[in-house]
Amino acid sequence: MSYAITFDHFQRGSGVIKMSNEQNFDTLKYANRLKAVGVPEKQAEVQAEIMAETINNNLATKRDIKELELKIDLKIESSKDTTIRWLGSMIAIGVTTTITVLGFLIRLH
Repeated sequence: MSYAITFDHFQRGSGVIKMSNEQNFDTLKYANRLKAVGVPEKQAEVQAEIMAETINNNLATKRDIKELELKIDLKIESSKDTTIRWLGSMIAIGVTTTITVLGFLIRLH
């Protein structure tokens, strides 16, 4: 599953990371759950910040995927153009060579 993520920096008391597919990573809720099982407050907040950074740095966003698709499309189009030019050149060389050989053979005959 990919996320289009916009992050606001984690701030004490509030920090919801909004994701375009309607799923949210709530850093405050995450930190509170850690505190509820005995994790010290400061450690819980730091873990929530690290989790938000990890999500931000490691998940491909929809924008990343779209940019990748566009780059691939451009490379494919460029390859098509190169292949067509190469094929056209080979055909031209083949036709020229054939005409030259036929002309030479006609003169010899």
